[in-house]
Amino acid sequence: PVQTSLIPGVKIRASELVRLPYDRMLSFSDGWPYDWRGDIRYNAGLLLDHLRANKPADGRWNLIGHSQGGLVIVAASALTASLAEFGQLVARVILVGAPLAGTMKATEVILWGSDNLGEPNVNAARGMSRTWPALHQMLPSWAAVVDPDGNPLPADRQLLSLGGWPGAWGVRLQPDMLQRAVDFQDMVHGPFSRMAGVATMAVLGNRQMSPVTVTRTGDQYPADGKSMANQKGDSLVPYRRTIDWGGAAVRE
Repeated sequence: PVQTSLIPGVKIRASELVRLPYDRMLSFSDGWPYDWRGDIRYNAGLLLDHLRANKPADGRWNLIGHSQGGLVIVAASALTASLAEFGQLVARVILVGAPLAGTMKATEVILWGSDNLGEPNVNAARGMSRTWPALHQMLPSWAAVVDPDGNPLPADRQLLSLGGWPGAWGVRLQPDMLQRAVDFQDMVHGPFSRMAGVATMAVLGNRQMSPVTVTRTGDQYPADGKSMANQKGDSLVPYRRTIDWGGAAVRE
């Protein structure tokens, strides 16, 4: 990940924690830093190692994962050696705004880049994003690419397939990244299935508009993400799509 600036001799270090939203929690919780660009399964393995090596002598862990952090926790549970192990390490799990079914915000930066680094660097931001496994692993799991009439396109033209990235949109897109996304989504589809004995809670917002589909006309996507269709969610995670994907385990 330190090489993903795409500029020779320049390295990028991921920050450990976005402090502002969590200031009130820092007095009674410990942050667990990880590089949010890397493969989520790799970070999940690091988390599982940490839970095993530092298990409280008088009890079990309580874990809170926000956004991608929730995916890291779910993936860590899937990496355990037995169905019982995660429950032996962890007492409670709270997932806050976790994109369990993916998020169109990942699509947005891979398709169109970002102006957060300045307008002249939009394309560079897009190039960077295409080297980050985690972004691909958070691509939407649902049929997010639709035709001009709003009908979902076939699976081979969706975002988890190379056919979903035609022409210039697929320049420098790596098939390995899409395969990682498919494998990861299979891994976490039953998010609580390996959390026996763990008290679980998933908190999802449903009051802000969140993108759910993008229209493709022939081999063309729109010039930016402003025309994407929206549903209610937390602006990043769509509520209904996530509930429908998760089934009874999430609805309850």
